[in-house]
Amino acid sequence: MYLSFKEVIDFQNTRISVGVYSYNGAPKKLQVTRENQIDGSWSFTKLGRMSKEEAQGVVPNYDQGH
Repeated sequence: MYLSFKEVIDFQNTRISVGVYSYNGAPKKLQVTRENQIDGSWSFTKLGRMSKEEAQGVVPNYDQGH
């Protein structure tokens, strides 16, 4: 596995990880995961839908990057 990028965005009781990975020389792929904090420990869960705040944190405004 080759990791070319990973960022974790923290919200109140949840965090979303965005990463770009490549396995066995294959093309790079985007991976987005969510973890919820339950009783002080983090647990993976289905990403499902994101709030507007979460989406803005994960997908930066295109104009800011150019």
